[in-house]
Amino acid sequence: MTEPQRDLTSAVEAATPTEPPSYDGVLARRDRRHTRRRALVASVGAAALVATVLGGSAALRGGDPSTSPPPAAGPSPSTSSSPVATPPEDVPPAWDGEGAPPITLQLDGRAVALEPWTSCFTGRPDDRGIASAGCFDGFPQPPFEDVGGREQVLFSFPLEGWRFTASFTPSGEGACERRITVPVRKTGAYSFQVPMAGPAGSYDVDVFGRGPEGDVITTFAWTTSQLGALPDPSGYVGLVTDDEEGFRAYPLEMGLSDLAETPRRASVTMRVTAADGTSQTIGPISAGRGCSGGGSVSFREGGGSGGGTPFGLGPAPFSYRVEVTLDGTTYIGTAVWPRDERRDEQPYTDLRFDPPLPAYTG
Repeated sequence: MTEPQRDLTSAVEAATPTEPPSYDGVLARRDRRHTRRRALVASVGAAALVATVLGGSAALRGGDPSTSPPPAAGPSPSTSSSPVATPPEDVPPAWDGEGAPPITLQLDGRAVALEPWTSCFTGRPDDRGIASAGCFDGFPQPPFEDVGGREQVLFSFPLEGWRFTASFTPSGEGACERRITVPVRKTGAYSFQVPMAGPAGSYDVDVFGRGPEGDVITTFAWTTSQLGALPDPSGYVGLVTDDEEGFRAYPLEMGLSDLAETPRRASVTMRVTAADGTSQTIGPISAGRGCSGGGSVSFREGGGSGGGTPFGLGPAPFSYRVEVTLDGTTYIGTAVWPRDERRDEQPYTDLRFDPPLPAYTG
């Protein structure tokens, strides 16, 4: 290993936290991922954190923000709408390999490259094994590329192994409006298809992608003419996680989304049972008063603040039983931790409900 490589490795190790994050830190991490996954448009300002590191640069990106260098101004999102030759089917679109790659819409013979307005991306290592990595968090800037009226939107992406979702928000509406998020269909190694979603109407569509190199978000406008896909309602709970010192518990957090309507009154009580039968009850907790978006509701114990504490209820696995009451009707959600924990989003754990939560039908 060369001297510069040793210096970079030391910098990565120094930037990696050794103590468990506070609950506020966990919430901030979850909110950042939640924002990228659902592509919330309420982000304010743009900031960049750019570093050149070894192949282990992901560790630097995951470090404590307080140890990171001051942010620099992020690149301004841009859209190229000049007609260019459409690449052959399932062939990677043109890309210079610099920075996060664009999502390239395929519009009736036009290839329209949409640059991401938020991204974390690690480039390919050079012949010395050094890769460049950069993150910037921005916000969508209208006017967006308008794909007109069509039954589906096709796009291509220059890297393999990526997955995408699309979030539909009525054009010009705020963050409190209902957002409908659906998976994007993969039609080839580099080609994808966005289906219609929600009732017919005019939408700003945020396309979020994640792959081995990082993640990207970009936006286009679409006017749909008929009812499209509608996701089933879902819920998650966050309570227990683990680290090298054992189990840790944080104040309870729970969220429901894609409900038939936003409940006027909502509360939740949760029972946690360890493998040896010992149990603990949390709640009741009333829904938060903030805006979660149409058809969504969230709960946080004690306002969702405070650090994690050792969790000594008993041995894992832990069974969760949640009783959530929405406008007088009670629904039972269950899960087992860590079996149902979301990958890379610890401690958030998906719930199954019986009876099913009320679904939005458009």
